[in-house]
Amino acid sequence: MPVDSNPNSYFPTPSAIAATIASVYSNLRLQHVVDLGCGAGNLVLPFDAAASIQSPLHLTAYDIDLSRFEMDAIQHSTIDLRELNLEKHSATLDAGIDIPSDKTLIVSNPPFGNTKATHRHLISLRKHGLIGNALRQTIRLELLFLARALDLAKPRTHICFVVPLTFLTARQFKSARTQLIDRHGMVSCRIYQPSEFKKTEVQVAVIHFRAQAGIRSTVTLIDDETGNEIKVSRQRFVNGSLPHAGNITQKDVNVIRLKDLEIELSRGKECAKRLSEQGVMYIHSSHINRSHTGFVSGDPTYCGKENADQLAHKGDILISRVGTRCLGKVVMVRSGAIQISDSVIRLRSDPADAKKIFRQLISEKTQAYLNKHATGACAKILTYDLLKQLPIAS
Repeated sequence: MPVDSNPNSYFPTPSAIAATIASVYSNLRLQHVVDLGCGAGNLVLPFDAAASIQSPLHLTAYDIDLSRFEMDAIQHSTIDLRELNLEKHSATLDAGIDIPSDKTLIVSNPPFGNTKATHRHLISLRKHGLIGNALRQTIRLELLFLARALDLAKPRTHICFVVPLTFLTARQFKSARTQLIDRHGMVSCRIYQPSEFKKTEVQVAVIHFRAQAGIRSTVTLIDDETGNEIKVSRQRFVNGSLPHAGNITQKDVNVIRLKDLEIELSRGKECAKRLSEQGVMYIHSSHINRSHTGFVSGDPTYCGKENADQLAHKGDILISRVGTRCLGKVVMVRSGAIQISDSVIRLRSDPADAKKIFRQLISEKTQAYLNKHATGACAKILTYDLLKQLPIAS
């Protein structure tokens, strides 16, 4: 649930979102629904209302403060309310509840935002592959609640989370997206309009997946306002390169940007004059202009340990980022290693994509695109953002 600067503030799940979630699982004849961080109970109550017309349905709801729960809204005695601080403890189920995993659903509208990372938090998140191994002072609460759900789930348990739209696009959630599609059978995500959560500016999405259900090659993306659906590839989902809500069309899935191919961009830090004075073999924009559309070779013995991050190696693509006659000119490194000057951008990609990217960059269409969109008043230059947004033919 979105939160503001007051740690006790929360925003209940809108009834329309809760109703849609309940309808998605209405035909599965669920036997157990667990709500992690139930708040007012808006997510679990639609299932409670259906309990009288379905097979026996057990409902369990956890929250740090059960006084928020709408007690008067309970229509049946089917909800087992449990007070628990999910930031500190994992949820557990009674040993007596022996229900098939594919008849169990875990739902959550977790708090959105950061919390101080403890050693126990990091162990839990790394156990499920939701973050990398880097030291962290803060972690996202959405990831912590997701780890709690995976702790509780058995193989093929249904899981549904309300998350901020940034969960689908931001780099800090990339590890989680990778796990969801590669390990937990990510099925779909429905994107809502920014106005859905009243009194907030947070745009949300609802994701559906199944614990340990294996890898999927595509995820279905649904725009709640228009009902449009597209299937996006695993790579696009992991990279967070999804079309925005309200603009989802089948055409969008075919628009591939250079950033979707997990490229790495960097440029030299030393100017040509300085490198020349140092007696270092280097490549400058004028060199690229002379060899445009072709290859250059580096020194097979050069390691340049002091400037290793500024070296180009076999398979790297070099782009002239500045210069009236040189702008956008491109070469590929054939062999060896070579220092790049500050007028050169190095593009490094998966070897399987390198030749396709190179052919695209040297085409007349792309050369015209780069010159048209280059920025700068006196001398035009290419920026990382421009290159990342470059359309790539699939």
